[in-house]
Amino acid sequence: MKLNEIEKTITTKGFTEDLFWDYVKALKRVPGNSLRCQHCYITALEMKSSDFDNAIRVIHFGLENYAETWLDHWRSNRNLGILYEKRKMYDKAKNIYLVMLDTLDETKQISYKADINFELLRAEMHVTSFNHSKELEAYYRKAMLANEFQQRSRHFIFYKSIAEMIIYDHLKDKNGFEAARLSAIKSLDGTKQTVMDRLLKRHRYVDESHATKQAMSYLTSKKYRESKGQ
Repeated sequence: MKLNEIEKTITTKGFTEDLFWDYVKALKRVPGNSLRCQHCYITALEMKSSDFDNAIRVIHFGLENYAETWLDHWRSNRNLGILYEKRKMYDKAKNIYLVMLDTLDETKQISYKADINFELLRAEMHVTSFNHSKELEAYYRKAMLANEFQQRSRHFIFYKSIAEMIIYDHLKDKNGFEAARLSAIKSLDGTKQTVMDRLLKRHRYVDESHATKQAMSYLTSKKYRESKGQ
């Protein structure tokens, strides 16, 4: 079987030991270790939820056998953290992101550090059940170091706004809380009004929020319109 056929079978029908070793053999025909590593972490992320342990195994296989550059490690571990988040294992995801942050030295682009702090921000919000913590505030401040493009992306604005709501609630700042809540709602409404939004649309870049009804209910409920901070 060709590699793409094996990957499709693993991700749609499920993982088996025989398929895994067929996969390993097929990977040897891929040019370059970085590309082999990429196949591993992308395949793992697309595997069925029932194959969670084997998805972790596939990522680790790529890390142990093919990861050569810091970017190979960065991308593999980020997907590893995302897998743990999908299973609501936020403490494990957070620990992976913390290790990733430590491995980035001062020569690496600041955007990568901002990305990891954004992942930490999201994980910490779940770890603390959307309550204030000093760690949450620290990750929020560091995530704000992201470049302009990242700051304007809709998903970043949403999590940034939710973090601000938590922090302003902790500080009992009524105006700050309400401004953050309205910002979060605006990030989910699907409209494209900013200069950056129009630029993205012109280049056919899809940047929708894919908001759920639960997310909008969370933001528009009386509980959050009349917060403790108010």
